[in-house]
Amino acid sequence: EKAAQAGELVVGSPVGPPPSAPPLSASAPAKVEVQANAADEEAPKREPEPATTPAPAPAPAPAAPATTPATAPAPAKNDEREEPEPPRRRSVRSSSRIPTVKPSGDGPSSSGSGGGGSDRGGGDEPKRGRRFGGLPIWGWPLIIIIGLAVTLIVFDVRNRKRYRLRCSHDHLELERGRRLMWPFGFEPVGLPFRRVSMPADADCQTQIYRSQAEGESAYLDFILADVKRALGNPGTRNLKKVRDKILLAMRITRRDPHRARRAEVERYLADVAYRQGKAGLARIENELRSAISHLREAQKRASGRYEDLEDWIEHLSGLLKNIVPTPGGKPNTARIPLPPISSRLNKLGPPSKGLAPKPGDVTPPSKHSAPTDAGPPRPDVGTSSSGGILM
Repeated sequence: EKAAQAGELVVGSPVGPPPSAPPLSASAPAKVEVQANAADEEAPKREPEPATTPAPAPAPAPAAPATTPATAPAPAKNDEREEPEPPRRRSVRSSSRIPTVKPSGDGPSSSGSGGGGSDRGGGDEPKRGRRFGGLPIWGWPLIIIIGLAVTLIVFDVRNRKRYRLRCSHDHLELERGRRLMWPFGFEPVGLPFRRVSMPADADCQTQIYRSQAEGESAYLDFILADVKRALGNPGTRNLKKVRDKILLAMRITRRDPHRARRAEVERYLADVAYRQGKAGLARIENELRSAISHLREAQKRASGRYEDLEDWIEHLSGLLKNIVPTPGGKPNTARIPLPPISSRLNKLGPPSKGLAPKPGDVTPPSKHSAPTDAGPPRPDVGTSSSGGILM
């Protein structure tokens, strides 16, 4: 009640304090307001007493001018003063939490990029230079490099399994897919699958195979087909090249996938050896005929100066008869006697009179004759009896 009366005095009296009272300072109204607020805060804490009997209705108060006590509006004024206080505190708290709520990428760009964020429509847009598609800017080059590496490895593994049999107009070569991070094209396989010559009329076409065994088998097939064609032709003269191809096929058949064809290659090797032996006999026959022809020419022009010409002509003629096969195709096995030893040891010396020497005649030595016995060898003057060397 005292606080209410004090409020009536403060609010209701339009006139200042009485002349007898000291003048109010600037802090007086504040103290009065604090007391009024304290009274209002204590008012709700009082529990109302239970009403047993209905209270009589209060008499209507006379209408007073400006001196009417402001008991009823006081709580409203207190409410108006208390309501703005919590929002001010909440605004301060919410403003202090703003930096923690916002993500680091939001807001205007603080880098010296020339204000790129303001040109896009404000500083609230995220920074495009740091992330692209949800990944850092350095993540995309790394992904591209890894993808290229995986692609090269896949192509390398695939190209290693490819083999090519390359045929040209004069040679044949087996190639394999290129390796070492360059999975394109082909390179030579190397030994024993070396480059071999092929005839111009050979039926050969460039083909690609998906495995090493298929490529090697095709290479061996073409070589053996060329060998068979050469051995079947009686006019083949260069048997050495044919033999080289067969030996190459022999080296290939040492490998596990081709061991089953080794017997076939050995038969071809026997065939070419037989052909080479027959060719050697033909060469010997030609050489014997040529030697007999030369000896007969010497016998005709020497006028009896060489006494052993007849013996050698007879001996070579007998050898030629043994080499030349009989009409039935079999070799002649007749034994041909050799010339006398004296005739075989006699060398072609200077021209003689064509007369055989008598048993009592002594033939003077010549420079073509063998040296006679000259006694024991002379000691070397450069060596001493003790084995040392004289300086």
